[in-house]
Amino acid sequence: MLNEQGKRVKVIHVPHGPKQPKRELTEIELEQARHLRERAAEAFQEAQAEKDKIDVILSNTFPDAKSKEVVEMDGKKYQRWYLPELSGRRSRGRPQYIKRWHSGWTELRKEQND
Repeated sequence: MLNEQGKRVKVIHVPHGPKQPKRELTEIELEQARHLRERAAEAFQEAQAEKDKIDVILSNTFPDAKSKEVVEMDGKKYQRWYLPELSGRRSRGRPQYIKRWHSGWTELRKEQND
Protein backbone atom coordinates (compact mmCIF):
# COMPACT_ATOMS: atom_id res chain seq x y z
CA MET A 1 0.00 0.00 0.00
CA LEU A 2 1.23 3.54 -0.74
CA ASN A 3 0.72 6.59 1.46
CA GLU A 4 0.03 10.20 0.42
CA GLN A 5 3.70 10.83 -0.42
CA GLY A 6 3.87 7.74 -2.57
CA LYS A 7 6.01 5.78 -0.09
CA ARG A 8 5.35 2.12 0.50
CA VAL A 9 3.84 1.45 3.96
CA LYS A 10 3.02 -1.68 5.90
CA VAL A 11 -0.52 -1.70 7.25
CA ILE A 12 -1.72 -3.63 10.28
CA HIS A 13 -5.09 -3.61 11.99
CA VAL A 14 -5.25 -2.19 15.50
CA PRO A 15 -7.65 -3.75 18.01
CA HIS A 16 -10.44 -1.39 18.81
CA GLY A 17 -12.95 -0.98 21.59
CA PRO A 18 -16.56 0.12 21.47
CA LYS A 19 -15.60 3.82 21.52
CA GLN A 20 -12.55 3.63 19.27
CA PRO A 21 -12.91 3.33 15.52
CA LYS A 22 -10.89 0.68 13.75
CA ARG A 23 -7.82 2.13 12.09
CA GLU A 24 -4.58 1.03 10.54
CA LEU A 25 -1.01 1.83 11.62
CA THR A 26 1.59 2.92 9.11
CA GLU A 27 5.28 1.93 9.08
CA ILE A 28 6.16 5.33 10.57
CA GLU A 29 3.81 4.83 13.53
CA LEU A 30 5.15 1.31 14.04
CA GLU A 31 8.74 2.60 14.02
CA GLN A 32 7.84 5.34 16.54
CA ALA A 33 6.21 2.78 18.83
CA ARG A 34 9.26 0.49 18.52
CA HIS A 35 11.56 3.42 19.35
CA LEU A 36 9.50 4.36 22.44
CA ARG A 37 9.53 0.74 23.65
CA GLU A 38 13.32 0.54 23.25
CA ARG A 39 13.85 3.83 25.13
CA ALA A 40 11.59 2.68 27.97
CA ALA A 41 13.45 -0.65 28.19
CA GLU A 42 16.83 1.12 28.28
CA ALA A 43 15.65 3.52 31.00
CA PHE A 44 14.34 0.59 33.05
CA GLN A 45 17.62 -1.33 32.68
CA GLU A 46 19.65 1.72 33.74
CA ALA A 47 17.44 2.27 36.80
CA GLN A 48 17.63 -1.43 37.69
CA ALA A 49 21.44 -1.43 37.34
CA GLU A 50 21.68 1.60 39.66
CA LYS A 51 19.36 -0.08 42.20
CA ASP A 52 21.44 -3.28 42.04
CA LYS A 53 24.63 -1.29 42.75
CA ILE A 54 23.01 0.37 45.77
CA ASP A 55 21.75 -3.02 47.03
CA VAL A 56 25.27 -4.49 46.85
CA ILE A 57 26.81 -1.49 48.63
CA LEU A 58 24.17 -1.58 51.38
CA SER A 59 24.49 -5.35 51.82
CA ASN A 60 28.28 -5.07 52.13
CA THR A 61 28.09 -2.05 54.45
CA PHE A 62 25.37 -3.51 56.70
CA PRO A 63 25.75 -7.31 56.42
CA ASP A 64 24.01 -8.03 59.75
CA ALA A 65 20.92 -5.88 59.13
CA LYS A 66 17.71 -7.51 60.34
CA SER A 67 14.41 -7.54 58.48
CA LYS A 68 12.67 -4.12 58.47
CA GLU A 69 15.77 -2.49 59.96
CA VAL A 70 16.25 1.09 58.74
CA VAL A 71 19.76 2.33 57.92
CA GLU A 72 21.01 5.64 56.58
CA MET A 73 23.54 6.10 53.77
CA ASP A 74 24.37 9.32 51.90
CA GLY A 75 21.49 11.15 53.59
CA LYS A 76 18.91 8.61 52.42
CA LYS A 77 17.18 5.96 54.52
CA TYR A 78 16.80 2.35 53.40
CA GLN A 79 14.87 -0.57 54.89
CA ARG A 80 16.00 -4.20 54.69
CA TRP A 81 13.53 -6.87 53.50
CA TYR A 82 13.58 -10.65 53.19
CA LEU A 83 11.25 -12.86 51.15
CA PRO A 84 11.10 -16.68 51.26
CA GLU A 85 11.02 -18.79 48.10
CA LEU A 86 8.75 -21.75 48.73
CA SER A 87 9.05 -25.15 47.11
CA GLY A 88 6.44 -26.33 44.63
CA ARG A 89 2.72 -26.45 45.34
CA ARG A 90 0.95 -27.25 48.53
CA SER A 91 -0.57 -30.68 48.87
CA ARG A 92 -1.97 -32.69 51.75
CA GLY A 93 0.79 -35.23 51.91
CA ARG A 94 3.68 -32.95 51.10
CA PRO A 95 4.15 -29.66 52.94
CA GLN A 96 5.95 -26.73 51.40
CA TYR A 97 9.34 -25.75 52.68
CA ILE A 98 11.55 -22.70 52.19
CA LYS A 99 14.13 -23.30 49.48
CA ARG A 100 16.02 -20.04 50.03
CA TRP A 101 15.62 -16.44 51.16
CA HIS A 102 15.70 -13.45 48.81
CA SER A 103 16.71 -10.11 50.27
CA GLY A 104 16.98 -6.50 49.23
CA TRP A 105 16.67 -2.88 50.24
CA THR A 106 13.85 -0.38 49.79
CA GLU A 107 14.54 3.34 49.79
CA LEU A 108 12.22 5.13 52.21
CA ARG A 109 10.66 8.34 50.98
CA LYS A 110 10.69 11.57 53.00
CA GLU A 111 7.17 11.12 54.43
CA GLN A 112 8.10 7.56 55.52
CA ASN A 113 11.30 8.78 57.22
CA ASP A 114 9.46 10.90 59.80
